[in-house]
Amino acid sequence: MFHRRKKFIQVWDNIRVILVENETFLCLGSKTEHEGFKSVTLPIPILVTGHILRCDVIIDRIERIKIVTTARQLFTDDPPLQLSVQAFDSEGNTFSCLAGLKFNWRLATESDARQAVRFVRHHDAGYVPPPHILSLEEVGQRGESVLLYGIHSGSALIKASFLHSEHMV
Repeated sequence: MFHRRKKFIQVWDNIRVILVENETFLCLGSKTEHEGFKSVTLPIPILVTGHILRCDVIIDRIERIKIVTTARQLFTDDPPLQLSVQAFDSEGNTFSCLAGLKFNWRLATESDARQAVRFVRHHDAGYVPPPHILSLEEVGQRGESVLLYGIHSGSALIKASFLHSEHMV
């Protein structure tokens, strides 16, 4: 079985342009629709070997999101904590990728409460994020993953939502 990582897919009806490891392919694929989600099967010819890689892409509606992290506590001398959005369809299946979607991350605190945490860009914290996160951070936006840094003792409620209404659940 051959696996190649997709880096970009652009769809126009039945013609797909796919960039796979700096190689561009035009593919004709079969489209199907099943009760609210779309599926596209793309045959991708591997020119060097002559093999054909079959790629099934399922597109579904995001019904809910939640924030996931490895810890519930953050101390002021700790390195930044990574928070990520996880998305689910109507049946509870997890979306494998949210890259490219923009999110609005915010601190929901009481007006008189002292701010206990702050968001920090990956680059400013010495982390190397995925390219799509880096490009969003460079223009002042946030993707599905952010870093949170503790600055004072206290508590904070972090919220995330889609930046654009067409992704709203």
